[in-house]
Amino acid sequence: MKKALIIAGSIVGAIAVLVALVFVLTGGVVDATDQLVALCAGGKTHEAYLSAASGLRAQQDEAAFAAAVARLKLTERRSSSWSSRRIENNRGFVDGTITTRAGEVVPLSVTLVKEQGAWRVLSLAAAPAGADSAGATPPPPAHRPPPDEESRRLVTSTLTIFDRAIAGGDFAPLLAQSCEPMRKQFTAVDLKQHFQEFLDKRVRVSEVERVPPIFTLPPIVDDDGLLVLEGFYPSDPPRTWFKLRFLSEAGAWKLAAIKVNKDAGAPYDDKPPLPNGVELERVTRRTMIDFIHAAQAKDFEPFHAGLSALWRPQITAAELQKDFAAFGKAPRSTVDDLAALPLVVDAAPKLTGPGVLELVGHFDCKPPLHFGLKYVYEHPTWKLFGIKASM
Repeated sequence: MKKALIIAGSIVGAIAVLVALVFVLTGGVVDATDQLVALCAGGKTHEAYLSAASGLRAQQDEAAFAAAVARLKLTERRSSSWSSRRIENNRGFVDGTITTRAGEVVPLSVTLVKEQGAWRVLSLAAAPAGADSAGATPPPPAHRPPPDEESRRLVTSTLTIFDRAIAGGDFAPLLAQSCEPMRKQFTAVDLKQHFQEFLDKRVRVSEVERVPPIFTLPPIVDDDGLLVLEGFYPSDPPRTWFKLRFLSEAGAWKLAAIKVNKDAGAPYDDKPPLPNGVELERVTRRTMIDFIHAAQAKDFEPFHAGLSALWRPQITAAELQKDFAAFGKAPRSTVDDLAALPLVVDAAPKLTGPGVLELVGHFDCKPPLHFGLKYVYEHPTWKLFGIKASM
């Protein structure tokens, strides 16, 4: 007999309080690069040389600099485009391309250093490595994100200070933990005004001290050199969602931007990438084998423990057992069949608006087992968020 069941975690906002601090960290390095390149393109190589960092001028005389600039085609530049920029401690890095008046595209990497409060070009290098260069300091590899546990501690420490700032109305401690650009842009009073809605509604995020966060995207260091940590705390709704950015200063990650959302749902800022076909099959097959095992054993506790942190509080193992009781009558061979039979995908996997992965397919066992599965990404893997099954 055909039996269809649908169970899915809900994505419904209870209250939403959203605050974001956005500012430009890397505009100065781009401006300094543009100024030097424009001088070279305008035939003002002497002025460009004088505007460069003292370290560049100590390593090259003006004639050598002019020759390198000519080889890099900066004197023929019609336009420029910068694909990435970042700041690491006292160094800035800009990467992009120069398009000449003849239409040639030349990759260019620029290293800058801060001298007397202003960014100055320390080196110019064409890509790939080994091409002509002006200066002698190639950009180092971008920072790797810290290990997951360290990243979780960084989030919890930051949001604990944030929660205490809300409770006491004093944002000076949060500002003290922030990077230099943020401290220059904001005062403690500014931060309090930005987060006034939290204070007015008496919204707290104290659960961050009790449970570890779950990342909805792997921690990354972006093209601007900022560590990006995004996720939520798996407490009872409304949950605390966060997106934090950190800048490396003197070997430590310092807060550069903060976005906090108190909501019962899943307001993803960035959708996680679709897993590849091998990973999709592995996750799907494992889910359905565990599902049939649980139904036949009449014990959904292990299955329930593997659900996503978003769905698990919304349903119990007993409710799963009751709703899926009919699957306990499936032939014992079904589990073996699922391990060996090809998995047939009935519709292309897709990510819905809030970052939910949806899969629809079936196994050609007897009787056929059809499924519709929903997953959310909880670093480092996809976790079940909903299931529909029929036999």
